[in-house]
Amino acid sequence: MKKPLKEFTEEELSAAFGSDLSEEERDQLIAAEGDSIFDPVEEAAFHSNLRQSGQAVQTQAAAAVPALPPSVKAGMEQAMQAALKEKAAADAAFQKQAEAAYQPPVPKMVPKEKKFNFSALLGLAGACAALAIGAYWYVNFTGQSGSGMTMAKSARILTPGPVTGFSDPVFTWQAENGGAVDIRILDKGKVVAGIETVFSPIALDKLGTGLNLEPGKAYTFQVLSPEKTLAEKSFAISKDAAVGGPVREPTLEGVIRQCENYIAQNRPADAWMLWSKLTDPEKQDERMKALKERIMALIG
Repeated sequence: MKKPLKEFTEEELSAAFGSDLSEEERDQLIAAEGDSIFDPVEEAAFHSNLRQSGQAVQTQAAAAVPALPPSVKAGMEQAMQAALKEKAAADAAFQKQAEAAYQPPVPKMVPKEKKFNFSALLGLAGACAALAIGAYWYVNFTGQSGSGMTMAKSARILTPGPVTGFSDPVFTWQAENGGAVDIRILDKGKVVAGIETVFSPIALDKLGTGLNLEPGKAYTFQVLSPEKTLAEKSFAISKDAAVGGPVREPTLEGVIRQCENYIAQNRPADAWMLWSKLTDPEKQDERMKALKERIMALIG
């Protein structure tokens, strides 16, 4: 079973690296490799083979290989010390990098023997880029969002008009292909309300923000697709605006009178807010069709 070198028993150290190591050399080895993970059995077999190979090396006369000259041995020892210091510095740098890269909820540090997998990171980045490109192509060329919803490619804002007489206006627009849009309300460039993937009309209270539009104050209404702003219009709440949104009369005759009053006040967009509240069967009434044409011509 693999474990850190510093956890080897005396017997495992002797079996793995030989009993001829001095105490100082053993301490140096543990200091340099103490946190590295080894298998005692594999290390013992590996170093045993090395020792056997060394013992088998003899001269042609079967004489033992002569000892290394002192100067050569000293040079080898210096090289070994330099290598150990370099290895210790590399281990410290790797440990620091691993600690900096650590993020919850990872329960423990990445094992020292595992290096950071840059190939996997590049592969993930490439996959994300391909997904983003694919989503962009899908929306732009199919007109659908990732959920399969058809999205508008162009739109024209109908209401509110430049000034509306309601504190809770109804937001309406025409999408060229009848697709869904995202909408936003801005106050001096700051988004104060919004909703995604909706169809006209939308009342202010449907945005679910509890937003109160202040009388006499100007705002901006934006209609957007996932890629761009399709239409934008500034509007203001009149100083004498009625609280809430347009409330229709119960009869079609009453609705017609209401719309005529708004038109007379130069508020055709408010008339269209009211008209949009009709039921589908009511919108098919010939009188309401004619009223629609008149209002749309005034809105422009």
